Amino acid sequence: MKNWLTEIEKIAAKTLLVQEEVPDEIAVDRLAVCLQCPHRIKAKDPDDEKCGVCGCYLTIKVKCKQNRSKERPNGELTHCPLGKWGDKEIANYYRRMDGKELLN
Repeated sequence: MKNWLTEIEKIAAKTLLVQEEVPDEIAVDRLAVCLQCPHRIKAKDPDDEKCGVCGCYLTIKVKCKQNRSKERPNGELTHCPLGKWGDKEIANYYRRMDGKELLN
């Protein structure tokens, strides 16, 4: 049986946070990277798996092009927080804004 709180959380995330989506090909490539990442939080249901760094649901995050976050409610470009999607420049842009150590 599905955890209803998890389902509500995913619906809310997709509805409230996702502003724009990427083409399916990009989402597939991103998910392939995430599935190999040691920070992935595995779950019985693949739709419930999360990023251990940012806490996002992978099936939602990989499809997202632009999103809202608590730090930037007006939006940000969706990126891998570790720059593993070939988006290290974008990750470092937001890391700099957040006062975090930059990726090499």
